Amino acid sequence: MCAPLALAGLQGLIGAASTIATFVGQSQQAKATEENAKQAWRIDQNLITTRQVQEEQALRQKQEAQNIEEAQVKASATVGAIEGGISGISVDNILADVGRQASRTRETEATNYRNVAQQLQTQRQKVTADAQSRINSAPRPSPLSLVAGIAGNVMEGFNSYNKYRMA
Repeated sequence: MCAPLALAGLQGLIGAASTIATFVGQSQQAKATEENAKQAWRIDQNLITTRQVQEEQALRQKQEAQNIEEAQVKASATVGAIEGGISGISVDNILADVGRQASRTRETEATNYRNVAQQLQTQRQKVTADAQSRINSAPRPSPLSLVAGIAGNVMEGFNSYNKYRMA
């Protein structure tokens, strides 16, 4: 009589231990998936930040080069006008046109930068949404399923005891 009870109890304990081990394994896998998604998010965010800094630096360099080129063209035009004995409104118009063209180029570069910055912001949002999606899609074990599994193992042990006892 004691042997069937011990076997049934052992069967229930082994089943419960297996259920607990499965629950713990699934929990660890979900946690690992979450950590991996967070790490990938951090890396992606750093890459986007680096790109944004590079784009800002490129804009400053282009605008600085444009300023230098504008000054050189204005200086050449002024020297050429002086050497040619030209002065007055026609020289002023040429210098104003050079300034307008340079300004237009700088504004185009600034617009292009703003467009890239907006694309990078959208990319940031997508990276965040993707990371959250990976975290949300990781299967997580339910504590209720753990309790139900242990209860089922106990019931199996009880049923085995009854079967051994009746035999």
